[in-house]
Amino acid sequence: MSKLLPLLLIVFASCDCTYDYTYVVQNDTSDSIKVYWEHINFKHTNTIASGVKEQIIITNHGMEDCDEGPFYQDVNQDLKTIHVSKNGDTSKLDYRQNAQWNFLEGKFETTVTETEF
Repeated sequence: MSKLLPLLLIVFASCDCTYDYTYVVQNDTSDSIKVYWEHINFKHTNTIASGVKEQIIITNHGMEDCDEGPFYQDVNQDLKTIHVSKNGDTSKLDYRQNAQWNFLEGKFETTVTETEF
């Protein structure tokens, strides 16, 4: 039995995976934007030039089942705060809402446009 225990632990442990989750912002406005965000462990402000797509954060949701992952999770689980501004004006959109992001294979993407200021 003692020889089987390590083998069983390897088999069970190999069923879980970790995935990186990436947040990307595309700036489709005529000027640079500032994206201030807070994660549970850190905070940062990205300045993104007009026409540029930039990764703002990579996070991890811990151990997950390997089948069909990475798995969707609400944006507000990763982003405790996020504000987008341009020339001192703040976006009218709430970027903590899932509707503002597209999710595909572990990547959350959004596009900032002129109409939200």
